[in-house]
Amino acid sequence: MANDDAADQPQQDTTEQTTPADLIPLGTTGDVISAPVLETLTGAAGSDVIEIKPAGLLSDEGLARAIAGTPAERVTEEYIRSRIAGTDYLTLPNTTVTICHITLDNGYSVRGESACVNPANFRQDIGERIAHDDAFRKLWPLFGFLLAEANHRRGQGVPAVPIDLIARTAHEAEQAGGGNAWNELTAEARAAVMERVGNLLADPAGEGENITFRAVVRGLTA
Repeated sequence: MANDDAADQPQQDTTEQTTPADLIPLGTTGDVISAPVLETLTGAAGSDVIEIKPAGLLSDEGLARAIAGTPAERVTEEYIRSRIAGTDYLTLPNTTVTICHITLDNGYSVRGESACVNPANFRQDIGERIAHDDAFRKLWPLFGFLLAEANHRRGQGVPAVPIDLIARTAHEAEQAGGGNAWNELTAEARAAVMERVGNLLADPAGEGENITFRAVVRGLTA
């Protein structure tokens, strides 16, 4: 009979699924985040403080806020831009290929490029912007490596900046008003300058040391 057939069917669980009060759902993926963690990252406790894209990923704005809340030293866009000494653009003749050449303050450079499939759509300002972004992206891993190297050297108990570079920079600052350049010094003279750096690392007060030399060493080893 109909009632018997119904009795044989497995019973469906109609209990409503709920999310614990301290967990906030992220989008439609089923992922959740603890409310205290969310508040720590964003400074607000509401579930609307981070916009979630369809795939459940943080929006650009939400990602920026989350990264800003991280505690350790990191590479920032502002720092990279502060190291840029110049930016040049070139569009190859009779093409839509645009090249961006970014030069850093230490002379190192990177290049990015863009191209338009349909020449009718080509705009120089768009091409330059895309080429610039392509070049700028190449700077992130370079500065990331420098930070990783500095952290490694600190962990080894040595200055983040190599001693010979500290010595050269301090010597050239001291001799800015006249005197021998670093590449004009003999090996013995360079060793003597590096010994002065070593003495300052052992005794930062550096009584009797040249003020400019001492200031540069302190700045590079802070």
